[in-house]
Amino acid sequence: MDQTARQEFANLYGKDHSQRYASLQYIIKLTQQPVDWTCEVWYHLLALLRSKYNHERAIAAQLLSSLAKSDPERRMLKDLDRLMAVTIL
Repeated sequence: MDQTARQEFANLYGKDHSQRYASLQYIIKLTQQPVDWTCEVWYHLLALLRSKYNHERAIAAQLLSSLAKSDPERRMLKDLDRLMAVTIL
């Protein structure tokens, strides 16, 4: 993950709603194509699916879904139940 993407990823959890949204849009755009840093963030995002904050759960679910295409280990097949659990909270 390059420094810009790393900073945008960190911004997802800030207090500024506008910055969070802009960062989410940036990362979603990056993940439209396969990226090589899926492993770097996968387990962090899985943990966020259990966050008490709905915006963190939503961000994690969106990014995991978008990153699935970049995961040669096909983690989504194993973790789909965790993702689906967010949709019924």
